[in-house]
Amino acid sequence: MQLQYHIGKISWTLADKVLYVVYGFVYLIQISLLGTEDLALFGFLIAFNTWIFVISDSFALQSIIQYGFIPENRSKVNLYAAILHIAIVGGLSLIVYMLGSVFSAVLSEPRFMEITPYLPLLSLFMLPRTYALKLMLRDHKIYKIFISNFVFFGVMVFEILNYKFSQSSISLNEAIIIYLKGTAASSVVAMLLSLKELRFSLSGNIRIKQIVNFSLPFTFTNAINTIPKYLDIVILKLFFPLDQIGVYSAAKSLFKFFEEGMNGVNGLVYPASVRNVTEENAAGLKSIVSKAVSFTLVGFIILSTILTFGLADFLIGFLMKSKFIDASVYFKIMLIASLFLPFNILYFVITASGKHFDLMKIVSVSFIVAVISFIIVGLIGNPFLMPFGYVAFYMSFSILAFNYVNRSGIVELRFRDLFRSVNDSLKFISKFRKS
Repeated sequence: MQLQYHIGKISWTLADKVLYVVYGFVYLIQISLLGTEDLALFGFLIAFNTWIFVISDSFALQSIIQYGFIPENRSKVNLYAAILHIAIVGGLSLIVYMLGSVFSAVLSEPRFMEITPYLPLLSLFMLPRTYALKLMLRDHKIYKIFISNFVFFGVMVFEILNYKFSQSSISLNEAIIIYLKGTAASSVVAMLLSLKELRFSLSGNIRIKQIVNFSLPFTFTNAINTIPKYLDIVILKLFFPLDQIGVYSAAKSLFKFFEEGMNGVNGLVYPASVRNVTEENAAGLKSIVSKAVSFTLVGFIILSTILTFGLADFLIGFLMKSKFIDASVYFKIMLIASLFLPFNILYFVITASGKHFDLMKIVSVSFIVAVISFIIVGLIGNPFLMPFGYVAFYMSFSILAFNYVNRSGIVELRFRDLFRSVNDSLKFISKFRKS
């Protein structure tokens, strides 16, 4: 890949990630305006919504990318994807809504009923946005994705800052309305930008069975892979009160900066991995993967060290109120996970190699380790240990995936490769000085 031919896409991708960073800082202001219990409930709503859309994206929308590049199948794939997307999102959202009283009883939290009526509405508003974004991604219209996200985050940033300067707090309902406004506005803009691509028909040789057979393993793997990331608070609520879940959620919001950074790296590594696997270029695959893991790992080590020794305390003290001060303790424990987060790249390398069943086994074991860890923490009863289930998930996946890619021959990674970025950087600096 020659960089000069893709500089536009890369620039728009970087600009899109800047939006996430800006919104992330403003969202910390919203956290400070919310009560701890309200933040926890808001986190439950977003977590359920996100997990539902992860499932639908894997089962329904991924077919747009996989099969939509063939012109004669595009309209039919669009139709199948739309039907499946609406059915899955609508069905799961309504199930959670109807089981609201059950969740409330199991979690011993009567206030859970306050958020369940919003879930179908939020899902309805989110449907057009997610569908249109997948069409844009298929066609590499990165600037359209940026515009859609700019509206999404821009509306919410405006609303949050308006509350910040006009009142001293935000209620749960107001926080949800802010999110609904951003989602609705972004959906309208995204659909307008995708009007030319909204073509539906039954013509084409693609069959629904092909889509289901392709999507099912991805869906199951992604579903269990994302439970510790999004629905960990459901498990923890079985043992801890709502206000402590709120403080834990505040810490997770800070850690999301690391996860978004990884999403950007994964977005660059995955297509390159697919290309090198297809071309059977083992040397090229090792070069890309080892550099990506190493530079990310070293960067995260440096950043985590700075955050651990002062910066995290400053940010939380500056951006949040005293009621969230304990979030610093949770966040510092989560920073342990940042040392294993770069190995998430191997998830996409294994996917690119077509070893879906093996990946499913690795993720399943990591999921079980995480759930057991959450339960042990709950039984111990110390709230400050809550992040260790999160850490256990990333740690177990990293160890298993690292061992698997070496044992299977997908890519040969050695311990010294994990720090090759240091030597590469020194060579680059030396070469730059000589020039």
